[in-house]
Amino acid sequence: MKLYCRQLFNLFIILLVMAGYQVSAQNEAKDSRWYDSATYEAYTQRNWPEVITQGMNALSAGYDYYYLRMRLGAAAYETGNYSKAISQYNKALRFNSSDDEAKSGKYFSYINLGNRDQAARISGKIGNEKLDALHIRKGNFLDMVFLESGYSPSSGHGHNPGELAGTDSIYGEEDCQKDMFYTQFGGKIRVMPALSIFAAFTRMNIKMEKHLAYSYLVAHLDSIAYPPFGQAYLYSFPKTFSAINIPYNITQGDFYLNTTYVADNGLKITAALHHLQVQYKKTSVQFTSNLTDTAYFLAADTSWHMFNYQGSAYSLYQWDTSYSNYVFSISASKDIGNVTLDLSGSISDFNRMRQSEVGSSLTWYPMGNTNLYGGVSTVSVFNDKKQRMVYELSLGGKIFENTWITGFWTQGNMNLYNEKNAYVVFNQPDYITSRTGIDLTCLLGKHAEISLMYRIYLKDSQQLRYLNAAPAGSDPVITSSVTSQSYTNQIFIGGLKWKL
Repeated sequence: MKLYCRQLFNLFIILLVMAGYQVSAQNEAKDSRWYDSATYEAYTQRNWPEVITQGMNALSAGYDYYYLRMRLGAAAYETGNYSKAISQYNKALRFNSSDDEAKSGKYFSYINLGNRDQAARISGKIGNEKLDALHIRKGNFLDMVFLESGYSPSSGHGHNPGELAGTDSIYGEEDCQKDMFYTQFGGKIRVMPALSIFAAFTRMNIKMEKHLAYSYLVAHLDSIAYPPFGQAYLYSFPKTFSAINIPYNITQGDFYLNTTYVADNGLKITAALHHLQVQYKKTSVQFTSNLTDTAYFLAADTSWHMFNYQGSAYSLYQWDTSYSNYVFSISASKDIGNVTLDLSGSISDFNRMRQSEVGSSLTWYPMGNTNLYGGVSTVSVFNDKKQRMVYELSLGGKIFENTWITGFWTQGNMNLYNEKNAYVVFNQPDYITSRTGIDLTCLLGKHAEISLMYRIYLKDSQQLRYLNAAPAGSDPVITSSVTSQSYTNQIFIGGLKWKL
């Protein structure tokens, strides 16, 4: 029995040693040639998960070379991780900086990410023979044209005359936005593969209505008496309430221009100018308390005699006015893996008020493509030695073939505010305190892109009132008061873009 157990033990030791030799032999066999053969075989069979698995194992084992990175780039591209593909092609170019295959892979990866500026820069580095073989154009001079239009219906906000004038019915005024309509067109030219210029022209018309509600006290001629000396005028002094709505239009013409340069390291720098010319008919209200009217007429010398009294009267004046707004902006953005980081700053003069902005944003593509993405941005606005913050969160993704949807929410005081490299400007008098929106984008073939956008804003309109602050029975003490009324406002936008 002891002999039998000893024989089993010896057999176990022999098998263990043989297994160790086999594992050692297998490990020794997985050298650079083995990984090259394994990744090449998986590559030719289009077994992309296996290419990625064995390729990463090769990198972990310390093997790194041009063909390995090219195969990993192709596998990432074919599995839809375009950000990872760009990273792998960049590393392949470290081994061969003039290789057109790696550059072509980067080009198509950027195209699939929707980054035409980066793709155009890469196309300028690819040889003409390769460009012709892949049917890639080395940047058309005219890159893109577009047309966009938006409509905002009246929100119907505003006070009734009694509320507007206040409890003592002295005076109140407010400006209410009715319908708004705008049309915009523009395009982009590519001066060179890494340098482009974008321009847009906008015409906007806003229907407005000025509401006035006030009471006035003026002498009312009741009768004329005819005494022996001539004529005497007899008056009463009633307090009368009046409400007036004055329609007017605000027209605005915009010119927007930006230039974008993409450096070889992928850093994208954009400088922009936005000029706005605003025109409208301004209404001014003048108050008078020292009034005069006819007291009597003397027949002896045919003279008229006046009397003064304390009352209240309002006169309205209208005239055409116009002014210019402008904003300068500069931003820098860079792709870092699956993340795009953007830093921006601007200075502006809106409605004769100067302000500056400093902002940052981060957009994350967790799958390395546009199937799912999210973003966050923060902007500091400095105005009149005060600082306020504007925050935005966004989330979007691909819902159908060639169709994407993006939703976002913005919080903060967006009065006299600009965003998106000064492309969007908020220079209207009502304060915007929050915004929610949704965008739908659909590609129609190779060139056409249709977009539908919806925005809903929470706004505050302001009312100016003059009130009697004195206690009852005391002489009047007139003070001014500015209050706000919250309301919602919607806008519907449609656009067509043609990419060349």
